[in-house]
Amino acid sequence: MSIRVLLADDQQLVRTGFRLILSAEPDIEVVGEAGDGATTVRDARRIRPDVTLMDVRMPGMDGITATRQLTADEQRAFDQSQKPDEATKSVDAKARKKQDEANRKKEKEDQERQAKAAKEQAKHDAEAAKVAAEQAKRQERIEAEAAKTAAERAKRQAEAEKNRQKALDEAAAKAKEAEARYQAEIARSSK
Repeated sequence: MSIRVLLADDQQLVRTGFRLILSAEPDIEVVGEAGDGATTVRDARRIRPDVTLMDVRMPGMDGITATRQLTADEQRAFDQSQKPDEATKSVDAKARKKQDEANRKKEKEDQERQAKAAKEQAKHDAEAAKVAAEQAKRQERIEAEAAKTAAERAKRQAEAEKNRQKALDEAAAKAKEAEARYQAEIARSSK
């Protein structure tokens, strides 16, 4: 007789890995998979596996809460099968009440722990965003300085080109003037 296993993890890749490992064993049969706590509870009640391999952190209902619900189901089924007398019922009711209170307290602690973790993650994310914004500002300043330097260089080059052209124009004008004087001198000497 094989051991019937239900896999519960919000990551498909993890479930697939466990399925491959467990399916390799001849006396283990993977009878189902679930991606969140609520689905796990529903499937476990329907399939009735021998073992449920469950992740602690899943979306919606986490693994701890789902396990509590499943164990509470098993406890209730066991209690009903025993058909206790009135005295035992009273003791069992008190025990269940105490266990329920303990479960609620534990759930509250778990929720507080998860809220604290979420707050710390948000703080970390905010700090990371701040660092990213500072890096973006630094990059923006560097790019602005580079653009300013390029603009100044282009201005200097344009000014140098303008001065060169002016010098060429002046040289051409002087050469033309000298040619005109030379032609005038030749004309005067040939008369």
